[in-house]
Amino acid sequence: MLRGAVHALLTFVLRVFFRRVEVTGRGNVPAHGPVLFCANHPNALVDPLVLLVTAPRPVSFLAKAPLFTMPVIGWFARALDAIPVYRAQDFPAGRPDNAGMFAAARAVLDAGGAIGIFPEGTSHSDPDLKPLKTGAARLALAAGTPRPVQVIPVAINYTAKSTFRSSALVCYGEPIAVDPIATGATGEPPADRVAAVTDRIAAGMRQHLVVAQARETLELANQLERLFLSVGDEGLRPGLAESAETRRRLLAAYPDVVHRKPVEAARLRARLDRHDARLQGAGLEPVLLTPQAFSFPSVLGYSLRAAGYFTLAGPLALPGIVIHYPAYRLIGMLARRVAGESQDVVATAKALGALLLFPLTWGLLGWAVGASLGWPAGVAATILAPVTGWIGLRFSERFDHVLGATRALLLYHLGRERFLRLQVERRRLREDVVALAREAGVGG
Repeated sequence: MLRGAVHALLTFVLRVFFRRVEVTGRGNVPAHGPVLFCANHPNALVDPLVLLVTAPRPVSFLAKAPLFTMPVIGWFARALDAIPVYRAQDFPAGRPDNAGMFAAARAVLDAGGAIGIFPEGTSHSDPDLKPLKTGAARLALAAGTPRPVQVIPVAINYTAKSTFRSSALVCYGEPIAVDPIATGATGEPPADRVAAVTDRIAAGMRQHLVVAQARETLELANQLERLFLSVGDEGLRPGLAESAETRRRLLAAYPDVVHRKPVEAARLRARLDRHDARLQGAGLEPVLLTPQAFSFPSVLGYSLRAAGYFTLAGPLALPGIVIHYPAYRLIGMLARRVAGESQDVVATAKALGALLLFPLTWGLLGWAVGASLGWPAGVAATILAPVTGWIGLRFSERFDHVLGATRALLLYHLGRERFLRLQVERRRLREDVVALAREAGVGG
């Protein structure tokens, strides 16, 4: 019962933090039998949250032991039946013994349960997958179950991992069946088998990850993906899975293009940077570079819908914005201070801050209203505060979208020449990218 309540709470946190969570490959996860989820680890405690909420089965995580002694986090870890892992870097004074961890994990698998593990060993902000530790392979091979352990590679891709209301794509890869083997007196499976299983896990994760050797290359793939999105199927936004696949194809082709046409590739990249700077200076999103969006019927319909929405939602949204804005700003400042240069923990700090400060805000509001108007009014205020906060959040997002569309509309009508120049430039960039790829022999 406690686990179910915690799961419901964390599901709510995930749905609020991310504007969009898309999941693929859930059908690859067996409904029964021992399962080992192996996921990449770019976003600290948000990664297990994402896996916990999106997995089609209950998951028990392997988590580093220091987390169990931390306020709040330790309580969540125990409530979710996490298993502590004693890493050497966490205990420099002595060699930690993980025999108990392996025994507990094997017991879960032997009972037909599911274990979640992050084989990179640590959260990070590198543009590529870190070399995997061998613990996942060793656990699967030494599970001792009569049935094969189904290892599920999991790829978690974030659009902007530290940004509130960004998006996440979770891909569950095809299962890797690992037959447990006798480990002998040492209790350890053969090193060659461990290495082979580890390599298969890494390959399964890479199949669905958007990774590169350098961060600049990742940003170039994002630029090109935005370029092809906004020119072609005008105004259509693909799903996160389709977008990720486009970027993977671009990243696969990029080394060959640079190798065969280095000068042309550098010039084209400089043009892309200049074009993006012009878009940013104009306050335009790429998908708004289409005149069809600014025909009179389109503008009239959009304006009427926006006016109706703001008229109805505004009176409910304003109290929610006023009530929650101080805590929202404080959470952002504290998260940046706690994270410092470690971008992989910003989202975790924000989520934990929200779990503490927003309920405190609702309680203080209820107390203040109750002191003035009586306890029934205070209880009602406490209950309604989160509702008004959600309405205020959605209202703010819609308002930002309308502002962006208004800027594009004004540029289209008052600065038509500049608008058309940007549009033509963008179309020529796409044509030149395709031509360069073909000249380099990597296709369109």
